[in-house]
Amino acid sequence: ISKLKGLSILDFSFTDMNDKTFSKLNGPSTVENMDLSRTLVKDLAANGLKGMPNLQDIDLSDSSLNDAGVANLVKACPQLKFLTLTGTHVTDECFLSLQKLQHLVKLKIKRTAISGKNFDKLVGLKSLVKISLAGTHLQKEYVQKFRKARPTCRLAIDDPEF
Repeated sequence: ISKLKGLSILDFSFTDMNDKTFSKLNGPSTVENMDLSRTLVKDLAANGLKGMPNLQDIDLSDSSLNDAGVANLVKACPQLKFLTLTGTHVTDECFLSLQKLQHLVKLKIKRTAISGKNFDKLVGLKSLVKISLAGTHLQKEYVQKFRKARPTCRLAIDDPEF
């Protein structure tokens, strides 16, 4: 794949892509958008992201991604603007990594086990304009604290109490 010039979108959704095959990916450098939804990737070995300095948007929805995978992704792609983690195996620990994505504009983290612990770590992301949190176990106290600190960031939550 690294020899394909001018490729801006890679779509591996609904495939058997796993960490072993992903680690061999390496490029191409022109990729801006990648879809790994409904795949078996878990840790996102950094080698697979090597050679993709222009990656801005990645969809990992309903994949096997975990907190270690988020940490690897953030380390390899600090320039990400759009990130979809819906239906993944991430926990509140992922916020400790996500806080490093200074260019992040939109985050979808719906249908996950997050409760909101460490959610305040995202307050410092000045580019962040929307976070989709429907179907999570987000606790009201964390939402209120975040909204107070970042009133212009839209939180999409399906619970009417928020």
